[in-house]
Amino acid sequence: MRPLRIIGLAWGLVTVAGVLTTRHALTRYVDRLETAATPALPAADVAPPVAERAPAVAVRRVRLVLGALGAVVLLVGAWKVLHAVQPGSYLWLALWLGAAVVLQDGVLAPVLVLLRAITHRSLGRLPDVAVGLVKAGFVIGGLLVLVVLPEIYAQHLGTANPTVLPGDYATRLVVTLLVIMVLTAAAVVIITIRARRRQGLPSRIG
Repeated sequence: MRPLRIIGLAWGLVTVAGVLTTRHALTRYVDRLETAATPALPAADVAPPVAERAPAVAVRRVRLVLGALGAVVLLVGAWKVLHAVQPGSYLWLALWLGAAVVLQDGVLAPVLVLLRAITHRSLGRLPDVAVGLVKAGFVIGGLLVLVVLPEIYAQHLGTANPTVLPGDYATRLVVTLLVIMVLTAAAVVIITIRARRRQGLPSRIG
């Protein structure tokens, strides 16, 4: 398989993984909203009025949209893989995906457990959706590092054709990781403050 084709495939997998992880976090958040929005039935099992069922219906529609978006992304990713990878390289693709699973369960998951323990002591218990966003940020950032590091290493070794790897990949990687960190931190702060306000707790973090 050509190096540029591998890079394109890796970027496609990164995009799919990032979207799916973020969609999972949003789905969990929507589930919590649905639980809070659905009122308990009276003792006589009388259905709530239409006005009270409206929030739950809206939440279900959001879930359907998210599910459809995830299905579309999966189909596009599968189509890209079939067109970018030769049949003889399917074994290497399976090994690459297996390595991603090992990285997720053996490296990222323990780091997230440690991070959650630290934040539980310093910031208090974070909402589940905030933890999901932190996980999404770590997964996207980790996959970006896995994709870009080979390019940085190949650029360091040098290429016969200077137009093959012309970009400043190290700087771009650092800037991208910083942007992911800032956006993730901002989203976590906003979600945590809103959750604490709903629970009547102090909204100050730290």
